[in-house]
Amino acid sequence: MTVKNVNIISFGMIKGGSFDFSDGLNVIEGDNETGKSTVGAFIKFIFYGLNKAEKAKYIGWGEPGCSGTLTLESGGETYRIERELLISRAKDSVNIISSAGVPVKTDKTPAELFLKVPEQVFVNTAFTGQLGSAINGAGLPEAAENILFSADEAVNTVKALKKLDESRVMLLHKNKKGGRVYELENSVAELEYKLASAKSAAEQIFTLDDSIRTMRARYNANKEKAALIMAQLDEYDAYTRLQAIAAYEESRTELSKKERAVKELEEKYGKSGFLPDSAYADRLRTLRAEEAELHSEEAENEREIREAAEDIENDEAGAVIKLAFGVGGIEGVRNIYGGIMKKTRSFRTLAVVTVLAAILSIGTGAAFWLQGMVMPYVIICAACAVIFAVISVILFTKISKLMSGLYKLAAKLGADDYRKIPEILDYAEERSSDTEKKSLRLDAAKERQKKLKEKSDILESKIAEETAKCGSVPSDLADLIPAVERIITELLAARSELEMAQYKARVSSEKSEGADAALLRQKIKGALPASEFKTFNVDMKRTELNWLTKQNESLSEKLTEAERSLAAANATFTLPSQIYARLTDTRAELEEAREDYEACVLAYDKLSEASRQLRNSISPTLAEYAGRLMNGFSGGRYTELGISDSFDMTYSGGGMTHPADSLSSGTQDMAYVSLRLALVKLLFPDKTPVFFDDTFARVDNGRLIRIMKTLSTLGSQCVVFTCHDREGKCAELFGGRVIKI
Repeated sequence: MTVKNVNIISFGMIKGGSFDFSDGLNVIEGDNETGKSTVGAFIKFIFYGLNKAEKAKYIGWGEPGCSGTLTLESGGETYRIERELLISRAKDSVNIISSAGVPVKTDKTPAELFLKVPEQVFVNTAFTGQLGSAINGAGLPEAAENILFSADEAVNTVKALKKLDESRVMLLHKNKKGGRVYELENSVAELEYKLASAKSAAEQIFTLDDSIRTMRARYNANKEKAALIMAQLDEYDAYTRLQAIAAYEESRTELSKKERAVKELEEKYGKSGFLPDSAYADRLRTLRAEEAELHSEEAENEREIREAAEDIENDEAGAVIKLAFGVGGIEGVRNIYGGIMKKTRSFRTLAVVTVLAAILSIGTGAAFWLQGMVMPYVIICAACAVIFAVISVILFTKISKLMSGLYKLAAKLGADDYRKIPEILDYAEERSSDTEKKSLRLDAAKERQKKLKEKSDILESKIAEETAKCGSVPSDLADLIPAVERIITELLAARSELEMAQYKARVSSEKSEGADAALLRQKIKGALPASEFKTFNVDMKRTELNWLTKQNESLSEKLTEAERSLAAANATFTLPSQIYARLTDTRAELEEAREDYEACVLAYDKLSEASRQLRNSISPTLAEYAGRLMNGFSGGRYTELGISDSFDMTYSGGGMTHPADSLSSGTQDMAYVSLRLALVKLLFPDKTPVFFDDTFARVDNGRLIRIMKTLSTLGSQCVVFTCHDREGKCAELFGGRVIKI
């Protein structure tokens, strides 16, 4: 394919520009900002259109869009591609006109029809920009593989494999302890557990419901039987009232007795309207438990204090540290010792000097006297001797006091010789950390003792407050609690007897007060046969009634508890069918996640294998053609490029094979151009044009001549955009065309 003409109606900064190209080497030359790169961008626009960013760049301000034509020759035929992009229109208007002026009917884009590669492949192979750095951060070998795999030299299989591995890890970690699959497996296990729990709860609800029906039936049967017994008792009561009216006064006397007994107990045990009850007993038991616990804590803390004190007392370094505490620590004691020793040595030296001075004075005076010299000289020498002697005595006295101080210090530190003091201080310094810990332990125990004392005072206050309510009963909790329990029992018994007396009095009152024999007879309706009145066992019937009443009370409590349990179970109950539906969905999601995980693993393996096979298949072809180009570019210096199956690039020179990264930057640029041209030959239809936009700006003149010569021999069209005139001069040397903008 060969580009013959580019006609730009409106594109970027160019309005109404037309450019003719030759079949071989073409150079578009112009200063910066004259539109060279715009021509290249227009050629790409004709084949691929513009993306959003490119539209903002190449549609001029106030312009409705951009448009133009490109004439090319392909397969022996000439075609004109017309493309118009309007901002107001959703799609570009594209027409392909044959040399006969007939529109070509096709559903393919110009790129698909003539270039047969995606836009990224075209941009990253046939359209080369400026060189001089790594290709988007990747080396030459990686760029080739990237383009073949993804049409983008910045996206390689390593990144793709990393993405697949990251996706796999998101689904399931390598240690099988994390990821979406792991979470869903846990969710399935949790829902299975909830389903089992829901089934168990359903069984429990059914059991509770059945139990409630059974208890309610028993309750109603007992209630009916109790009603019958009460009717019999009423009839018997009517019978007995006829005979027991006289017993009314007796029952009143008994009632008064029981009332007095209850009142006496309440007066005996009550204080300011307070009587012990079960709640009060519970409070006392709680206080007793707190008191016992506090005593235990106090005993434990006392033991801790004793042990800490004994540890400190038995610590060999304790005396030293205690002494050091008031004088700036062990270092302070060491300074005191050093100061005393320094003074002692100084005083001892001065004492020796004064003694010698006294002896010298005495000798001098004696010499003067023996020689018959005048008396004043002898007297002066004698006076000096006396003064020096006195000073010596004073110094020796101070030395004695300092030594006494050293021995006292040694005694305080537990040593019999002051020379052992440094050794003792070193030992104490080593043990100081342990001793401080023991002291901190003792301080902490004493602090706890204070807090326990505060807690004890508060508890004793509460105990005193509670015990004060009981009046004369024992104030000690150990004695008070049993006494309170006995009081409660005694009060309950007395009140029960009072209730019974009240009942009897009420019964006798009903039987006697205002009694009407005729009316009493009318109450006897046959619930109790007349023959059984004399043999009627009231106590047994009342016992039976009481038993039925208690049984119904128990049944009522059980019914209430069962109904409460049923309500609670129903409140938190979830239908097993609902959980099963969630479990089914989660299992399906888990299965899907497992399939995704297996797909990631399979894709990872297949992509790795595809990468290896791709490298094995294309490496020889790329190496052979890129080597020929590199031979031309380097003037025969580098005759061969090698590309391994791992896409490591090498070159041959001086009879040796070298890695490509040892080449100079300019030579690496040539290697890169060689590799891209080799890829163009491999990926594109035969004789596809290649474009270079300021690609050779860094190349020296000699190398540029070789590059232009090699490009002129490719057999396909080459278009070089440059802001210099040297590319044009080189092109003219090899029959190329120069187009100036």
